Amino acid sequence: MSTDTTEDLAGEWCGDLLQIVDILPDNYKLIDCCFAEARKKSFHCYRKFGVNKDRFLINDKNGRLFSAAQLNLSGKRRKPYHVKVEKEKHNIKFMTVPVTR
Repeated sequence: MSTDTTEDLAGEWCGDLLQIVDILPDNYKLIDCCFAEARKKSFHCYRKFGVNKDRFLINDKNGRLFSAAQLNLSGKRRKPYHVKVEKEKHNIKFMTVPVTR
């Protein structure tokens, strides 16, 4: 999952009933979320923003690195990682690299 949009949301709705409605309730809060698989979002970011000089995947036009995390089976978030890109002829490989701060 992409940590910039779903970090607070992933796993929170497990077991909840969600509905799509035509009328918005009073005091609703608009949230930015992405439930795309990390690999698909990585490919999207690669096509739209590319990589930096160290071949790390960029997440936006400001050059911020793409950051993602995995959930284990109980919904607990694992440590975030960045994505390094290797290109060999017509193949693109996305490799996870732990985030160092």
